[in-house]
Amino acid sequence: MALAEAGRPTGSRDRVALPISGDNPKAKEIVAQLLDRIGFDSVDAGTIAESWRQQPGTPVYCTNPTKEELQLWLKKADRSSLAIGREKGLKAYLAVVDADYQTQVKAHRAVLVKE
Repeated sequence: MALAEAGRPTGSRDRVALPISGDNPKAKEIVAQLLDRIGFDSVDAGTIAESWRQQPGTPVYCTNPTKEELQLWLKKADRSSLAIGREKGLKAYLAVVDADYQTQVKAHRAVLVKE
């Protein structure tokens, strides 16, 4: 299932959440409403300066988190481990590059998410 097909009704247990970063609160509110309409939860991930928390190499990137997971992982993101995380994520992706989307998500989770 590609992210384009991952939208779920409000309240669904497996609803994917996406981070929103920005310096304009009204713009973030509009984006949150749009995401909700297309089937995704959103989490305010702070300002543009804090958007590194959702870059490749963090647990947030390409792992289709729920809202609760996303909130936790944004808080736990470690800037000093981005380069190592990017390398691990890339290796995990390349190992399953021809696989379906869900397998790719699981590969990212396996190397980036520390529960």
